[in-house]
Amino acid sequence: MSNMLLDYQELTGLESAPGFNYSGTEDCLFLSVYAPQNQTNLPVFVWIRKLDLFALYRIHASSHRDIYTRLVNLNVIRSLIKADGGGYGAGQGSDDLSMIVNTNNNSFIGVAIQYRLGAFGFMSSDEIHRYGVVNAGLLDQTLALQWVQSYIHLFGGNASQVTIGGISAGAGSVMLQAMAFGGNVGESLFSNAIPASPYLPQQFGYADFVPSQSYYAFAAAVGCFKGFAQGNPSESIFNCLISKDTDTLQNASAYISGSGRYGTWAFLPVTDGSFIQQLPSQQLLEKRVNGRRILSGNNANEGPLFTPQNIVTEDDFINFLRTSFPLFTEDDISRVLLYYPSTNASVSSELPEFATSGSSGATALNQSTFGTGQQQRANNVYSETTFVCPSYWLAEAFTNNGRTAWKYQYSVIPGQHGADYGAYLGPAASNQGPDFVKAFMTIYGNFITQNDPSIPADIAAGASAAFPAPSNTSAAATDPKPSEPDAVVSWPPYTLAAPYHLNLNQSGGVPFEAPAYPGSATGLDNVTQFSDPGLHNHFTLVNAYTWEGGRVKDDPKLTALFDALASNIQRAATIETSPWNTNITSFSISVTSASETLWTTSHTAPIVGHYVDSPPTNVTDQTYFRIASISKVFTVLAALLQQKEGKWSLKDPVTEWLPELRNHSGDGPSDLADPFEDRQYGFERPVEMGLPPLPDEDMPPCGRNRPGERPCTRKEILDGLIKRPPLFEPNSRATYSNMNFVLLGLALESVTGLNYDEIVNQTIFQPLSMHHWTYGPTGGIYTTTSDLSTFARAILNHALLDTSTTNAWFNPRSSSPSYSFAYGMPWEIFRTSSLLPSSNRIQTLVTKAGGLRGYTSQFLLLPEYDLAITVLVAGDGHALAWLREEVLKALIPAVEDITRQQTSARLSGTYTAAAANNTINSSLTLSMQPPPSGLTITSWLSNGTDFLALYRSMSQSASRQPSPGKVQLTPTRTKRGDNGEVWRAQFVLDEFDRGEGGVVDMRLVTDVDTFTYAAKSVEEFVFWIGEGGVAEGVALPGLRVEL
Repeated sequence: MSNMLLDYQELTGLESAPGFNYSGTEDCLFLSVYAPQNQTNLPVFVWIRKLDLFALYRIHASSHRDIYTRLVNLNVIRSLIKADGGGYGAGQGSDDLSMIVNTNNNSFIGVAIQYRLGAFGFMSSDEIHRYGVVNAGLLDQTLALQWVQSYIHLFGGNASQVTIGGISAGAGSVMLQAMAFGGNVGESLFSNAIPASPYLPQQFGYADFVPSQSYYAFAAAVGCFKGFAQGNPSESIFNCLISKDTDTLQNASAYISGSGRYGTWAFLPVTDGSFIQQLPSQQLLEKRVNGRRILSGNNANEGPLFTPQNIVTEDDFINFLRTSFPLFTEDDISRVLLYYPSTNASVSSELPEFATSGSSGATALNQSTFGTGQQQRANNVYSETTFVCPSYWLAEAFTNNGRTAWKYQYSVIPGQHGADYGAYLGPAASNQGPDFVKAFMTIYGNFITQNDPSIPADIAAGASAAFPAPSNTSAAATDPKPSEPDAVVSWPPYTLAAPYHLNLNQSGGVPFEAPAYPGSATGLDNVTQFSDPGLHNHFTLVNAYTWEGGRVKDDPKLTALFDALASNIQRAATIETSPWNTNITSFSISVTSASETLWTTSHTAPIVGHYVDSPPTNVTDQTYFRIASISKVFTVLAALLQQKEGKWSLKDPVTEWLPELRNHSGDGPSDLADPFEDRQYGFERPVEMGLPPLPDEDMPPCGRNRPGERPCTRKEILDGLIKRPPLFEPNSRATYSNMNFVLLGLALESVTGLNYDEIVNQTIFQPLSMHHWTYGPTGGIYTTTSDLSTFARAILNHALLDTSTTNAWFNPRSSSPSYSFAYGMPWEIFRTSSLLPSSNRIQTLVTKAGGLRGYTSQFLLLPEYDLAITVLVAGDGHALAWLREEVLKALIPAVEDITRQQTSARLSGTYTAAAANNTINSSLTLSMQPPPSGLTITSWLSNGTDFLALYRSMSQSASRQPSPGKVQLTPTRTKRGDNGEVWRAQFVLDEFDRGEGGVVDMRLVTDVDTFTYAAKSVEEFVFWIGEGGVAEGVALPGLRVEL
């Protein structure tokens, strides 16, 4: 048997999990009822028992018939009935609900339920699924909830006002009950939910490798694994197991349950396709849940108990990741390192460990009362993946479709996992003041009885509020803001637009040293805590998404990405093996959204001023660079603005505004460079390079972009152009041209009567409050990354041009010899699928590059994401490509993930016909599917007909392709009224059959208006967007229905 079990210490060199004591009673399937005397119609609080961190109880394998009999026998009992309890693998049924009931003036009934654990509740394999049942422990809970519906009225309870709650694995059970049967149970078993630190270990399919290995290990432990295939079903492992006596099975369950990887159990809930249909990370994002309201919470430091406490170096951390997440690829690990940045240096045990404020200063990424650096990095990864993220996902799942969410964090120092238990169920721990306990219990009680966790001001402030806190307060280490009792008096619901949670903490008190987990074998030392006298409530409302440096939500994680990116770039700028000359190369980079600058980094070379007379001493985003041909963007925009004013049309012949060319229009502007630009005549020693010497009259008199030399006059430019023939036959082939933009600048001067500097100043720079130096329309502008970010935001927000004109401006004007590149006006437009290898989805980059005398630059717009990137370089031009690629490769996959998550959060879910139309039986279910798929229709009923199947059949027939396909929604970026967001259905083939010898793949040809019904598109979907940007309904005009 030993060779079948993973040895954590052998694999990682890290210490093994804490030991457990195997003791307890085998009978477990009871429940406890706490019912005030002589009451009727009281709300009901069903508590799914807590996880006991240091006791493993033997489990009794009762059948569901036995459970039902025992539960029904409770219908004549109106007093306390004790129950055992535990987690998925271990626990103790000692939860006493009398204190929270009494504190809330006996205003509700408490019910504490038990369920099977370990192998009896959660062992899984193909055999168990085939011959028995998986997730039996969850079904036990459901049966108990059904008993409450049937019999709680006999105890004075109201079955229509049930709140379920739990901590740790109990809270994980609350989460899974909210997800049960795909979220189709509704409010038939409960209306409200309180998951406190919902436990979400890795969830596998019922027959996957990991649960199957636990099954085989259990079979070996009881003598049912023979080491060879069974040819007869009657000789199966399952049949052997059910023949064993209870003691043998109990001992094996106890042993194997605790043999899982550090911080988890061997037997856990699995995806079974029925009770649990999806991963929580998927289903909760689709908002397919049972119940109507949720109060979701987590603790400040959930991870230390479950994480080896000897992680010192980054190699230790990576080893921890590989063992804790065995299915992670190297790419997955690299992304974790990126999103959870830290130092690679060893962390001294003498460094101070302290609680973070959550809103400023050090964050939980690297700092807590339990560890710093790599150790806290691991603590936080476990904390977020297993407890914190699920608490956020649950809150977000209840933010639309008539549901409401509230969220909180328990932050009383040290804020470890399970430390909150005594504050809402009692008895209170020594670091929990009486005011805090009363407030917390009242929060729970009001949510149970009034469907709102807000509490009165006097309870929020506490009786001790009149007394000043001593100087040695825990608040100094947790939150610099004063307590905000009003925050909990009118506790706002959690929404995507206003994602606020209540931070529950204390200030004041007397410090004392005590272990966080007394009697544990975790290696956790004593931590400083605070006790009475002098404890005061300290409640503050905080942004849950920016909390702890950007917890859970991916948007703030961009901060971590940018930090890592800056570190990589600065390292490349200083090492000897850098791909460019680091001695003379300075640069500045910025990334901006349509609303604000997201990130900027700059580097100052050891030798600055290699190409300028007055070099900066420190390069920043305010440092001027020559942007060379990026200047052409301003020239074209100025031309578009004059067209907007009606002063000319870009379709006018150039000779209308440059009459000097009328007799020479057949030649046309077609050169690759300004005929008087130094690049044309830029040979420093022409004779030495094999070129013939030229007489003085053949040398250009102007415009060679050298210090002290004047620019060319209008006459000199046009005279020089007239003398030169075209490169290609007109309108046959496109090529890069500086002269075209010179002519455009001269034409602008003719239209406006102003010189070029005055034109761009008055029409662009001054309205946008930008600063610059400039001469010439092709490459003369000097500006900063800060100003170019301002310019990008003006473009993305259509501040100067309307939406239609801006979209047209981004489109190609002609093709090029490259299939991935096209010429714009003046954009260089690139299309690539290499940035998103998981989906091969093509990205369009609308860019403009420039290079001139020691300056190289690139300005990139990503309209799909409303983002822009600016890279300005002075020095070695090889730096530009490396810097651009580094930013793109890091940014685009992260932004794509964020966009998918936000879209799913806003639009995924099930939409049904309004109450007035419920007789037509129409519904729509949308789900964000893994790449390469997107927002996909997974169910579509119209008047009782499977319209999805019908639509797919018609679309496949129209495609004349044998391959099946899926129906996805694509945004149109158009509106209906003030809040109608229009999307279109699109049939996407899974693959395209080109035929024998075929070369054309038309799979991506877009057709989003194939079918109409009485002049209205069947493929149009109008989402009505409510508060927080979340869809509250969807109109299908073609089907004449509102869902």
